[in-house]
Amino acid sequence: MRPNLLLGEHALMCLNHFLNDLEIELEELFWRDNPRRLQAEKVCLLKQQAENLREILAEREFALGQLDQKIAAFKEQEGQIAERIGIYLRVADRQNAWRLALELDGVRKRLGSLRHQAMLQQGLKQKENAWLEQVATSIAACSHK
Repeated sequence: MRPNLLLGEHALMCLNHFLNDLEIELEELFWRDNPRRLQAEKVCLLKQQAENLREILAEREFALGQLDQKIAAFKEQEGQIAERIGIYLRVADRQNAWRLALELDGVRKRLGSLRHQAMLQQGLKQKENAWLEQVATSIAACSHK
């Protein structure tokens, strides 16, 4: 009795597969050049593009957050070093003051580099936001047709 049941299930699966294939063929036949189908495909592609842009923007926002944290840490380090330089100058320890001044110069260069990176990331974020707005406008325009 079990083999007949499997044979029936197999026949049912074959029939289901045939009907799915037939549905696809009929859909292609009747929808191939249909403007509504083309419009729906365009909207689908635009929505995927918008989703990709949102993911890119989230990654960009994360990178900007990390840069902001690094900038804050370097600013704090800059302030501490500058304060220590002042102390060394007050006690007339020019050698340590000079050593820290060189360290401070390196921190400031790194801080400038980080600020430049943040500025570039911010510019990219603005361009991607503008692009996302254009895609959203395109989606809205296509959806209303």
